[in-house]
Amino acid sequence: MFTKNTQRPAPREIVAAWQELYPDTFNLRFRKPLKIGIREDMLAAGHGLTEVTLGLKYYVGGSGYLRGCQKAGAVRIDLAGQPRGIVTEADATYAFKLLAGQAARSHQEVPIEPPKPPKLRDSLAALRAAAKARREQVEHTTS
Repeated sequence: MFTKNTQRPAPREIVAAWQELYPDTFNLRFRKPLKIGIREDMLAAGHGLTEVTLGLKYYVGGSGYLRGCQKAGAVRIDLAGQPRGIVTEADATYAFKLLAGQAARSHQEVPIEPPKPPKLRDSLAALRAAAKARREQVEHTTS
C-alpha cells in the first residue's frame, strides 16, 4: 500500500481501503470478530507487514470490536466474510478485561463483572429425565 519513501497512511485509511476490498469482513460501524490467523491470511494476500500491523491494531483495538468479542459463541469471519470459528469463553473474558482497561483509562464506569455466558441447553439425558418425571407426576395425579 505504501513504500519506504512515502508517508504512512493513517490506520483508519488502511481499514477504509480494506472495506472496499473485503466489504463482508471489515466494517468500522459494525465490527465483527475476525478469525484467528487473519493476519497471516492478509500477508498471504499481498498486503505489507506494516500495513497489516497498523490496520489490524486499529481495527481490533477499538471498543466496538472488543464488545463484539465479549460474547462467547459469536462467529468469527475470514477475509471472504465466511464463518471461521467462534469466540471462546477465554476470548470473551480477555475482551472484557481490555474493555475494562480502556474504560479505566478514560475514566468511564467500569463494569463490575464480565457478562455471563449464555446458558447451555439441558443435555438430552436431562430432558428425558424431566419428561419422565412429568409423566410420573401426571400418572400419579390422575390415579
